[in-house]
This record gives sequence, C-alpha cells and structure tokens, in this order.
Amino acid sequence: MSPEPQRAAARPLKDRISRRLFSDPRVGRPMAYAARAAGMNDLSRYISRWCRWAPHVVDFGLRCGDEVLSGRMYSASSQDHIVRRIWISGAAGYEAPMPSMFAAVTRQKVWALPAGAATKQGHVFVIGANSGFYAILAGLGKGARRVHAFEPYPPAYDWLEKNVKLNPAEGTVKLVAAAISDKIGETTLLVPPPRFGAVLETSASINPDYHEQVGQKIPVPMLTVDEYAKRDPECGLGGVSVMLIDIEGFEHAALEGARGVLQTSRPIVFFEVLNRASTQVAALERIRKDHGYRCLGLEPAELTFSEPVQPSEQYSNQLMVPEERMDALREAAALAGVRFNPKG
Repeated sequence: MSPEPQRAAARPLKDRISRRLFSDPRVGRPMAYAARAAGMNDLSRYISRWCRWAPHVVDFGLRCGDEVLSGRMYSASSQDHIVRRIWISGAAGYEAPMPSMFAAVTRQKVWALPAGAATKQGHVFVIGANSGFYAILAGLGKGARRVHAFEPYPPAYDWLEKNVKLNPAEGTVKLVAAAISDKIGETTLLVPPPRFGAVLETSASINPDYHEQVGQKIPVPMLTVDEYAKRDPECGLGGVSVMLIDIEGFEHAALEGARGVLQTSRPIVFFEVLNRASTQVAALERIRKDHGYRCLGLEPAELTFSEPVQPSEQYSNQLMVPEERMDALREAAALAGVRFNPKG
C-alpha cells in the first residue's frame, strides 16, 4: 500500500468522514463560518482543517512567562496559510516551539543589559517577515525596543503593513520593503507559480536555485544587515539583540552580510536549514565557527545542541547563540516552557 492510502486508512473514522464532507469549500466554509458565528470555535476550527478557512480577522494569544501576548492578523480572505494555521492550532502550535522561543528571547528581561551599560540593544531584525506574525510577536508587550521587518514581496508586504496597524505593536515595528543578502543594490525576486489554489505566497526567494519553476520575476531593492544597521541612527552595529531569518535557502547570504553585527551585537539568531541541496550548510557552519556561536535545533519540546550545522529530518528551525549568551537562552527557554538539553 502506498504511503497516502496508508495514512488515510490510519485516520480515525470521524476524520475520514469529515475530510470527505468538508473538504469541498462550498460545504466546509459555510459550515465553519456558521459554527464560529454560533460561538462554537472548536467545531469551526475542526471544520477549517479540511476546507482551509479562517475568519476575516484571527485573534491569537501566547503566554510568555508572566505575560500573555495578544495579537490580531487578517486572514487575507483565508489565503494566508500562516494565519489559517494559527486559527486552527493556536499561536504556540504554529512551527512549535518557534513562536514561544522567539517571543521569550525578544522579552526585555532576556535581552536587557544592566542599567547604565553603553548599549542600544533591543532591536530585532525579522528578515523575510511575510505577513508579520513574528514581527508582531516581538513588538507586543515588554518586547523589543524596535522591530525591523524586512519583506520584499509586494503582496506579503501589503498584508504585513495592514497587520502591524491592527496591533498595539504598530509604534514598535518598522517596515522595510527590501531583500536582505550579502550585497547592496537591486536583485530579482523569484516567485513560484500559484499552488494549492489562491494562497498568499510564502516561498518567494532571491535564491536562483530554490525553485524548479518560476511564475514571476520582480525587481526589488537589496541590502545587507550591516549596511542597514549602520544607516539606522537608533540601532547601529551594536544594537541588534535578535535576528530571525527565513528566506528560503539564502540564510547564509544574509549572515555573510551581517558579519559586523554578529561580531559587535552578538545577537541570538533564528534561521532555517532546509533538507535540500539549496541550503548552504557549509557556509552556515563556517559563519558559526568564525564568530564563536553554538548551534541548537528547535525540536518540538526542547533545545538540543546540533553541531556542525546540518539539515534535520525532525526540524528545520535552528538557533545560533553566542557562547556568552547561553544564560540568556536558558532564561528564555524557561519563559517559553521549552526544555534545554545541553547533552544533545
């Protein structure tokens, strides 16, 4: 029996019937809408799994220590699959444990240095911000001093702007319509052909090796992290506490262009290592070693050292952390409720 029939046979009977009944959007979406209108959110979320529906605005909450971070995002008429997944699984359930760890690392009690220290720290760079989930998380409550959200894909940037305005983090998040790499100038953003019907694309990339097929080529401005940080009077090379990089196999190029920030700011870095040839793991490992960083995998319930940098069958999201910031990482893990496994 092939894998797909095996998986189908293993599903509970209720799920098999629901899949057959609700996967037709003409049936499922009105039912999901009606259930939510009647206050039956759990039922609405269950039906939404099959018909790919989400409310016009999705409210989310995420506990981080003694804070509850409350945010809102537009579903882009159910086209934003990130917001759909947050609606169905909750903020903590999307890419777990990434949201909880990222929120924790961006809290003031984790990044703040002693009073009187000569620092501008507290700036968070979200590179490949898409429609804004992580940028909003970092800007809520007692979070970042300033969030810099970089997004070159025009449709995603439009929703990023709308979502930031929808939240109390608006005054904290600065939007930048540019790609980040190891060079400055102009580049071509490659967008794959439409897939799965109408969706807000999340895999547009300047990496020429990432997509087998290209549907659109969009000219966009390109910056390096170092050049942007130097130009920003509030930040500078020494002000970056956290970076999150999700740019479809070009993470190594962004880090090559961030060597000044890595050396001066010593930020904690979230990045993605895809289990495919386009991810330049050798370059990532070289950068890690050059700057005295440790690498950890973000497994569903724990952090585990994973060196050298390498793809994993279990998780794609990983962390680079300076040796001297391990105590801050442990504090963040405790806030997030994620086990820190130093023996991994």
